Amino acid sequence: MTANAQRAATAGLLMTLIVMLAACGGSEATATSQERPAALGAGRQELEAGAHVLDLVARDERGTGPARLPRIEITVPERWFNFDGWGISKGRKLPFPLAVSFWDVAQVYSTPCHWAGKPMIDPGPDVERLATVLANQPLRNATDPRDIVLAGFRGKYLELSVPTDINSTRRGKA
Repeated sequence: MTANAQRAATAGLLMTLIVMLAACGGSEATATSQERPAALGAGRQELEAGAHVLDLVARDERGTGPARLPRIEITVPERWFNFDGWGISKGRKLPFPLAVSFWDVAQVYSTPCHWAGKPMIDPGPDVERLATVLANQPLRNATDPRDIVLAGFRGKYLELSVPTDINSTRRGKA
């Protein structure tokens, strides 16, 4: 897989996770009887292969962040790293070649590839509007959002692309 294709796949996964988590506020997950691993904390240590938990509420020291997000359990292969309990990455140092992190979305870039100086969009509290805002972003060639259920949570699924000529090392410009 080329670096651009990997970035595009990662962006699609991240957008899917973002939209799914935005839906969590009004849904109930189905609990299982399995014992959950302890939540990841501060640091950038290498993780053992297996299940790990991110507890974003516990990591929010300022008390201004993701108060409604559930604990997130994710299974990773060898050579992945904890990123301060906020995410996980396939590398220890920036820029990460591949990473997964989660947000409680408050605003969305209106033009994500040329965002410098542009106003942001408040998608509101519902997943329907967030999925619509993301699907309407230019240069993303988004699929139409569709209803899905993942781990007992209702949400929307859409795929987004990243332009093949994007230069992620320059801030605000493709």
